Amino acid sequence: MSDIGNQLSGAFHTAFRKASDHAIANEIWHKINKLPQDEWANIIGYVEWSTPALKDAAKGPPPAIVDKIVEAVRTDLLARSQLGIAKYGTTLERTDLTLRDWLQHTYEETLDQANYLKRAIMKIDQETGDFKHLETLAAAAPVVTGGMITINGRKMKWPQKRITFQQVINLAYKHVEHRSFTMTWRSPFGCGGMLPGENIAVVEGLVFNVVHTGLA
Repeated sequence: MSDIGNQLSGAFHTAFRKASDHAIANEIWHKINKLPQDEWANIIGYVEWSTPALKDAAKGPPPAIVDKIVEAVRTDLLARSQLGIAKYGTTLERTDLTLRDWLQHTYEETLDQANYLKRAIMKIDQETGDFKHLETLAAAAPVVTGGMITINGRKMKWPQKRITFQQVINLAYKHVEHRSFTMTWRSPFGCGGMLPGENIAVVEGLVFNVVHTGLA
């Protein structure tokens, strides 16, 4: 074999040995060996140039990135599937339900989800002192029903959706001119304070504590 042939053979075998595939190296070498020798120099250059790429290929594909959140969801899905199979004795491939049945089940689950989300939001608001959910509760209640409120230990029915600071003061004290007051409130959904000029949505079980603090 000529010097250039030896160089070509060595270059190919070195490159493909890096790629850990001797079968491919031998197959390509036998094909190249049939080409005219005046083409071999160009082939040697190509092989030497491609060796770094072959080295990278020998390392194999980069390790897959594992998303721990997705894996956790997948685990939950599998566990939920097994629970359903144990409970109903079948899989989601069951054929005894119509399309409308599936939609009805989904609708009911969505209603439950909405209730769970609202409960969690209200819990967070109660812990952080953000009581925007009271606005929603008041808006949902008919005006004519009002709500039972308590002011300084005295229960009464308030027929409106909202009550102002001044209205609470007027109900708590007969003579309020030129006096200053502090006011706190609590409800099944949280607690807080109210200042002059402010108002609050009325919900069942709303309790006010008003204290006369002196002359204004």
